[in-house]
Amino acid sequence: MTLQEHLEREKSNVDRVFLTPEGLFYKAYERSAYILNTQYAPLKPARVKIKYLGGADVVSVGFPKTSLSKVQVVLQDCSSGEPPVLEALFPIDEEEFRAWKDSVPLKEAVARNPEQEDPDTGIVRSIRNFPLENSTPIDCMMFVASLKKMLAK
Repeated sequence: MTLQEHLEREKSNVDRVFLTPEGLFYKAYERSAYILNTQYAPLKPARVKIKYLGGADVVSVGFPKTSLSKVQVVLQDCSSGEPPVLEALFPIDEEEFRAWKDSVPLKEAVARNPEQEDPDTGIVRSIRNFPLENSTPIDCMMFVASLKKMLAK
């Protein structure tokens, strides 16, 4: 599923957490990220402008796949497959979601569609642009997982 498809699904989401497997982690976008952040635990959200999606602001959070059982203690799994879909404790308020999203600091924009560039150039650019000094160990692990995914293409 592409990022654009994730964002389309999130537009009408008010009571579900749609998780996306990315390497050793699950990632949640937009309203799903908001639900995780407010109804489970305060995770570290990231907000970026995606130029190849018309400059759309996208907020996401992630956590290790090994922590899924801890999340499922609070937010029940309402799917029977992979990736899991979790049920929110209560529906979200659109205004509160917007205020939360606007409060997340904007990170450096993604310049190009990663599917259109040479993988080696993209990997080198990603390494150079990765803000190591401002990243948590989880961010670093997610970054290495994304590099591995780029190399596998």
